[in-house]
Amino acid sequence: MSKENLIIIEQNNLLLDIIKEIESGLLEKYVGHGISRGTPQEQYLSLISILQTGRIIGNWATLLPDSYEGAYSHGSFLLLSYYGKNLVVAEKLHLNVVIVNGYFESQISELEGMFPEVTFIHAKDFNNWIINESKILNRFKKLKKYWRLPSRTVR
Repeated sequence: MSKENLIIIEQNNLLLDIIKEIESGLLEKYVGHGISRGTPQEQYLSLISILQTGRIIGNWATLLPDSYEGAYSHGSFLLLSYYGKNLVVAEKLHLNVVIVNGYFESQISELEGMFPEVTFIHAKDFNNWIINESKILNRFKKLKKYWRLPSRTVR
């Protein structure tokens, strides 16, 4: 294995290490598809294809600390669903965020230019992102409990 490939593998393990630190109950609320097969260039092209077509070839799974049971988080990219939702519904991609692992982090601005409707984050920022997202969702749930639409009377 070349020195470059070893560096890539080490950089792509960053997200896997971060996921291990996050509460599994929170992780299980997300569904993901990790792009980890092939060379880094093939992984990049797979991401582009998924974002252009909205179709995933392969499987998706809940996010778990052990990447062999859950969504693969040791590749270059991890596509993540919305909280409590599936990643693919009626054969359509319902994408919340793309987490970009170490090797391609320098490409985030290029990816944002190509796909401005998609949110891309650095793997190193995933822990903060998921904590902030859960805080926002908890605030929304509290507001929803007190915020009720006026009832309508049918005449």
